Amino acid sequence: MEKRRKRSLVFIIITAFIFAGHSFGQNKPDAVKLEFSPAPGTNLAYSLNSLIRVEGKDFLGKDMTLGGTAAGEIRLRVDQISTEQVFTSLTSPGIRVTVNTLDGTEDYVVGTKEGAALQVVFSRRGRVDDIRNPEVLRDRDVMNFSIPDILRNYFPALPESPVRVGDSWTEHKRLSIPFQGMTLDVQLDIRFTLNSLQRSQAGRTAVISADYTVSLSGSRDLEGLAGFFKGKGTGTGVLYFLADKNYFSEYRLEYKIGASLEIKKGETTLVEWPLGLVVSASLDLAGGR
Repeated sequence: MEKRRKRSLVFIIITAFIFAGHSFGQNKPDAVKLEFSPAPGTNLAYSLNSLIRVEGKDFLGKDMTLGGTAAGEIRLRVDQISTEQVFTSLTSPGIRVTVNTLDGTEDYVVGTKEGAALQVVFSRRGRVDDIRNPEVLRDRDVMNFSIPDILRNYFPALPESPVRVGDSWTEHKRLSIPFQGMTLDVQLDIRFTLNSLQRSQAGRTAVISADYTVSLSGSRDLEGLAGFFKGKGTGTGVLYFLADKNYFSEYRLEYKIGASLEIKKGETTLVEWPLGLVVSASLDLAGGR
């Protein structure tokens, strides 16, 4: 009788493990493929808002605040796709840009010429591979608020292979910001992480966080002296990607850099002033079909 009970107990334990293993296998989340590849004929309209602000002192030690804002709309039509690339036509009714410099404030509009479309080729990761007819742009390219720079700097990067919740991938971007007759070089290392996969009647939405590590550098000759910029910072972002439609609905980012301007004569530092830089941007899907 005792042996029979032991055999029954062993059978129950083994059966429980078998069913538990089957259940775990059933509940294991599937990997999801996140790629920018909307169906040909898809029309996407994104509203853009972005800001760059620099605060500190100029080369003469005077307080200054420089920067610019941009707000407007970018419209993409997917013409065709291949195994590696997405071919689109881009138009913009106008992105209004306000730039604050030491000489004052200037307003202007960038976009595409009336009746013309910019031919933009994206990789399926969302990178800009090619811009084929930049002559249709009516950009002035001040403070990097041209449409090509917006696409390269503010569009999110997607993973090269399918990912599960908790998986991460990285991307490197570089910005060049004009500043008092020189260029500030901003290096961005971004780690994207798939935090969750939300399901609704409209399909699956991948919720992705972005963590930014940023560095800044630059230099300029000053008639026997030299000015050097250096700094580091961090930032965050969030991306909502429609996994069943293969395009994103929202992307927001912000990062801050604490830097310094150092003026040197040879190896001797004459003066050092703090400098702060803030960059933020948002792209929201205004319409898609």
